[in-house]
Amino acid sequence: MIPKGVYEFDDFRLDPGKRTLTRGGQAVPLCPRALDVLAALVQQPGSLVTKEDLLRAVWLDKCADEGNLTQHVSLVRKALGMSPGGHDYIETVPKSGYRFAAEVKTKRGRGWSPRIAALTLVVCLACLAGYLIVARHPTRNAPRKVRSVAVLPFVNMSPDADIDHFSDGLTEELIQMLGAVESLRVPGRTSAFQFKGKVMDIREIGKRLGVEAILEGSIRKDGNKFRITAQLNRVADGYHLWSATYDREISSVLAVQSEIGRAILASAGLDLDGTPNREVFRTGTVNPEAYAHYQRGRLAWNRRTEGAIRRAISSFEKAIELDPNYAPAYAGLADCYNQLGTVLIGARPPSESRPLAIAAARRALAIDPELAEAHAALAYARLFDWDWQAAEEGLRRSLQLNASYPQAHQWYAFYLAFRGRGDEAVAEIRKAEELDPLSLIVKTQVGWILHFDRRYDEAIEQFRTVLTIDPNYLWGLWQLGMAYAQKSRFQESIDALERAVELSNRSPSVLGTLCSTYAEAGRKADSLRLLREMFEIARTQYVPAASFVGPYMALGDHDRAFAWLEKAYLERSNMLACIGAWPKVDPLRSDKRFHDLLRRTGLSPM
Repeated sequence: MIPKGVYEFDDFRLDPGKRTLTRGGQAVPLCPRALDVLAALVQQPGSLVTKEDLLRAVWLDKCADEGNLTQHVSLVRKALGMSPGGHDYIETVPKSGYRFAAEVKTKRGRGWSPRIAALTLVVCLACLAGYLIVARHPTRNAPRKVRSVAVLPFVNMSPDADIDHFSDGLTEELIQMLGAVESLRVPGRTSAFQFKGKVMDIREIGKRLGVEAILEGSIRKDGNKFRITAQLNRVADGYHLWSATYDREISSVLAVQSEIGRAILASAGLDLDGTPNREVFRTGTVNPEAYAHYQRGRLAWNRRTEGAIRRAISSFEKAIELDPNYAPAYAGLADCYNQLGTVLIGARPPSESRPLAIAAARRALAIDPELAEAHAALAYARLFDWDWQAAEEGLRRSLQLNASYPQAHQWYAFYLAFRGRGDEAVAEIRKAEELDPLSLIVKTQVGWILHFDRRYDEAIEQFRTVLTIDPNYLWGLWQLGMAYAQKSRFQESIDALERAVELSNRSPSVLGTLCSTYAEAGRKADSLRLLREMFEIARTQYVPAASFVGPYMALGDHDRAFAWLEKAYLERSNMLACIGAWPKVDPLRSDKRFHDLLRRTGLSPM
């Protein structure tokens, strides 16, 4: 029930009836539910308001728990700031509730005049008539469908920090589940997890993610059981679309995920008719320890460094040891082995790592033939193995199963770029960016695809955008240096690449790019110095053959450049998949040896 009257404290003015909060006459943004929490507290200044009373007053008969209340009290505190005396307006009474600490003045509304009362009666009668008309036509009164939902990280309300992996896993699984609904857009994991541990107005989050509704919730563990509370709110007005609380055994997490997913679709005015893979809303049980190890693995894999990927492999292997039929863990392994063999990571030859990726992806699909991540991982391996038809079919199948999977869009953009379909590639990578708008790797790959399409100025601008978010982002610096070099802006290229070399702990692949740029800039001595360093590193560890191609090409030694290209071909380097479109190798295109390489990799001259 909305309290009557207007409440004033210090220079704040709260009007619950109009649902407004102002300070010095200026509006203070606060979501509707947080306004209700504030209204319930200011009604009883100086008195204890218990958590139970607040939950009843604000959430009425809806299911909610202390996690919901804590989040909204935090929003109120953030909006109010400190009092002129340097104290919080809201005091926490441990284990009991909250107390509003400021002096509050209440202004009650005036009584109604007969004229106003009569006018109000007319309006009410008109509203009643309108309601009766609409009630006879239910389809007109149907809620507008929600076309986009962000799943925010569920809050761990337990003292056990290890439950973070469980709550993160629940979040990620819901993202994957809802993303499988063709008519629903769901931002990817990377973007959603940008808001973990942050208290923000859902309108701001919705604006940054470009969604109509937000799902948030909490999880509390008690022995072998857990309580999950979830709620779906509309961004535009904070309207509460749905909420529920689930008390279950930990092993039944899949069933709870399915229940939440189906409830959200119903609340959003959607159903499973537009879902090619209805089985994504799966039930059953899962080993909770295996589930936790899998989530640790995904968290590490997303960092995309050699050390993090090796930690991810260890986590996925532990998950498989605990549950040999856990398909997502095999898909995670496939993703890791795919990355270990790339030129940048360069941890082991792709001729060794890629077969491991293919085997793991196939094992995942043998267990779950409709796992989108496994189809995408297998297609990624096929892409860099030059099996173009299998790569395209696998990526299309992955997107059919989960149109909201950003990685599948990203890798399909690679396929299109490598095949010379530049405009389509740019459109596809933009879809990935739309689905994961805060992901640095996706934003960087937008620039990379623009680079391949020889739109260098746009690529540079994209990389600069990435680096405004994280100035030390290795992938962004590396790609920016390459793009500057294509524009002959050599000093800017060198500045970016020298920083990338430092951040990469002198990765041979990044050294190779800087070595090339030194040569192109006329700094031959510096180029030869780095080339000697790369050979020295190669004495004790694996260095991708592709790393030597650029330096020799820039130094004008095309024979040695082709010799290293041949070694890269034998290694089945991922670089060979992109030479058909990659501007860097333009100086070699007129040579018949280059055309022979294109033929052997199934590519056509550009």
